[in-house]
This record gives sequence, C-alpha cells and structure tokens, in this order.
Amino acid sequence: MYYDDLLEAGLLKTLDNTLIIGRKTSDENTKDFVMPIGSSSIVRHFFQKSGVKIEFEKFIECLRVDDGNWSVSTKVGNLNFIIMLSILI
Repeated sequence: MYYDDLLEAGLLKTLDNTLIIGRKTSDENTKDFVMPIGSSSIVRHFFQKSGVKIEFEKFIECLRVDDGNWSVSTKVGNLNFIIMLSILI
C-alpha cells in the first residue's frame, strides 16, 4: 500500500497527537500522519519511482487539445503530452 511505501522511505511519520493541547478526540482506529520534510517530498518520491523525467524552468504559454491529445506551447518550443499533463493540472 502507499502508506507503507511512504513510511519506509521516511516521508510519512505517525503523529503522536497526544502531545497536541486542545486536540479533538477521534476514533481510536484513526491514524494521523505528518510529512517531516514537506508534502513536495511525496510528489518527488512518486515521480522518481515512476521514472518520469522532470524538467524545471519550462514556462507554459498555451495549452490545446486536438482529438484528445494535449499540445503545450512553451517559450522554447512545443511539447506534446497525452497522459502526464493530467498530473500537472
């Protein structure tokens, strides 16, 4: 499961909410988690596992759909995305 993967990687830690003053009591089966190095670490983790090539400093100027295929115009040229664009939106 995803939780186990994230816990093993150290990206999620179980929250000891007994230390939180004024907390609401919750169902004893509920587990709360924290992301000690931030939520972006989880996104980065799954991108790395998927083998996706991440490129930064790309400035999107225009998005178009033609016959279900996405076309992206950037300042440096055109890129075609079919599936991955849905992750970005």
